[in-house]
Amino acid sequence: QGGNLLIEANKIFFDGETETVVSPYGTGKGGNLTLHAQELLSLTGTGKRMGMGSRLYAANFFGQGDAGNIYVMAKDIVITDGAMLNASTFSLGNAGNIEIHATGTITVAGADQLGVISQIATKSNAENEGTVAGKGGDIFIKAGELILKDGGQIATGSMAGQSRQSQDSGNLTLQINGTVKMSGVNPYGENATGFGSGIYATSRGLEGNTGKAGQITLQAENL
Repeated sequence: QGGNLLIEANKIFFDGETETVVSPYGTGKGGNLTLHAQELLSLTGTGKRMGMGSRLYAANFFGQGDAGNIYVMAKDIVITDGAMLNASTFSLGNAGNIEIHATGTITVAGADQLGVISQIATKSNAENEGTVAGKGGDIFIKAGELILKDGGQIATGSMAGQSRQSQDSGNLTLQINGTVKMSGVNPYGENATGFGSGIYATSRGLEGNTGKAGQITLQAENL
């Protein structure tokens, strides 16, 4: 099994093309990524080299083992400019789960300069020809308020193109004590990563080559 990565601080900042990867490359399970911020977790800004946002992965890109999980605890969480928390599988092993606890507000908004949307995601995504991807993971979020705008998404999914096979998507559970606000679209237009802001559990591919979409459970004071 791969090692775990734990980051603890009063405030945690990832800025512009910062990339953190905890991933299996063989048959063992990937490690877990845990972020614990007393006040703020911020993934913002795009890099000067490629114009990408910050990306934190506990994903399975090439290995046969399962991806690790992502755990986040903070007061407020800001994910903008194409940044992402991603525990998807692109290979044989299963995707990881994502669990987030925020006593304040979670904001997921906008896209990077390549048009890639900001997102919290874990999917079964068979990217390469001949690939059979494992099962998608689950997402659990508990927060005071949730804001999704300008294309920002929270998503599980099962995705596969021709000569590829993906498995069932995971489920989404959101417990929001206050308000969920969703508005706007990707400012760079519709593309493969998404368009409208929202909460998604999808199955997208050719007939018979994707698994079932997951369920969405949303509890909130206001929507």
